[in-house]
Amino acid sequence: MLPYVRDMCFLVISVVKGVVHNYYSTKLLLVLSVLAATLYVFLVLVNLGYIMCDMSPDWFLMGYPVQFPYLNFPIALFLIHHFILNAHKQLPHVIYEVTEEDVFAYVLRAKCLNWADCHFATQIHLLLVRPSSCTFQQRREIGQRVKLVNSVNEMEPWLADKFRSVLLKSKPSYTVSFNNC
Repeated sequence: MLPYVRDMCFLVISVVKGVVHNYYSTKLLLVLSVLAATLYVFLVLVNLGYIMCDMSPDWFLMGYPVQFPYLNFPIALFLIHHFILNAHKQLPHVIYEVTEEDVFAYVLRAKCLNWADCHFATQIHLLLVRPSSCTFQQRREIGQRVKLVNSVNEMEPWLADKFRSVLLKSKPSYTVSFNNC
């Protein structure tokens, strides 16, 4: 039961930090995450009280007591935990100009709730325009957020791996149309 209590503390701290730092993009996601964290705390405390104090099942949900034999406790906690941690914050886009590969890469980075870079939610799209054949007007449309790197190896390792996988499986497919955001 101690791992559930420890996980509950870390989860509540993460949700509170997300609320304080305006992590959630919509109010609905914020409210649902707070409700899920509250339900998580409720389930852990009810089951902890049942184990430690031999509390009788006084709380019922649709005729069934809210305890382990009737509610699959680990699966319920896993689903709530997964819902809370599945929220990602999208950061502003960055365009990488990789001179060795002669491509522009449009990168939408995502951060997890613990503010670590998310490898799964980060998106990389190759642009149709090549740096070698790019006109002044096209460079102006791309905007100010262009990072020049000589090779893929100069990027962060996880981003370089993701970039290599995108480069191998797709050809440039996105047109340049930005509003200089």
